[in-house]
Amino acid sequence: MKKIYFTLLLIGNCALVKGQTDSVASNFKHEVGLGAGAGLSTLLYKTNADVKAGAGGVFFFDYAYSFRPNWSIVTGVSLSYAQTQAEAKAIKQRTQQTYIFDVPTTLYLESEFENLREKQEALFIHIPVMIRYQSTLEGNTQYYVALGGKIGLNVWNRGRAYADKLITTGNFEDFKQIFKDVITHNFTSTSNVNYENEMPLSNIDFSVAFEAGVKQTITRGTRLYVGLFCEYGIGSLTNKHKEDALVSYEPDDSKIFNYIGLLASSHLDGKKVNLFSAGLKMRFTFCLE
Repeated sequence: MKKIYFTLLLIGNCALVKGQTDSVASNFKHEVGLGAGAGLSTLLYKTNADVKAGAGGVFFFDYAYSFRPNWSIVTGVSLSYAQTQAEAKAIKQRTQQTYIFDVPTTLYLESEFENLREKQEALFIHIPVMIRYQSTLEGNTQYYVALGGKIGLNVWNRGRAYADKLITTGNFEDFKQIFKDVITHNFTSTSNVNYENEMPLSNIDFSVAFEAGVKQTITRGTRLYVGLFCEYGIGSLTNKHKEDALVSYEPDDSKIFNYIGLLASSHLDGKKVNLFSAGLKMRFTFCLE
């Protein structure tokens, strides 16, 4: 009988302590954390090349304010990396531009890339504002879901293009002649060409964001979040542009041909470039009353 009594007393004391701990844990109003995420992070756009999504990642600092027992508003700052690769077996174009000899004359430039590959990389800084709901505290594990938006800017980008061959011909209107093998003017076939350019990602990014996962209480004031996330940019990162050629002739430039990149050229279909990311996030947080 005594053993049963002491067993019940022990269970009662444990339940009381757990209830006090849960009550204290649920009274935290402020939470700050550091975290990182990885997965798919890429630029979405349409072109006559084959666009392949790339992997990326994000590092972030966030702050959460609990305005109700199960509800919080979350903000902070993040730095994310995105990459994309576009490939085309052949891209041809014929453009018209003015070229000056003694007097201005019209140049019709025909160019063809064989096995063109362009890799695009970019860094973004975002500020999120999200509403997060978490389940009622039971033990040390909860689930959570968060929904909101992010606003951000592109802070760095680079486009690098490679091609097995570039074939160029020129037709000057005044000469009535097609130049095919004039090496001094670079109207010829060139193997293993490469270019580097800056992409026109000047617009502010507005993204909708969703996250869901589990939260594990480690100690009284520390938590570990592990979840899945998905973010989609609803606005274009680039402005509508002129029907610019992928390659233009620059007679006064040591490079001779100026490569502007797919995102700045007429090969961009629809004039929209959107940021998309999805993957796994982890954050470690500290709670403050």
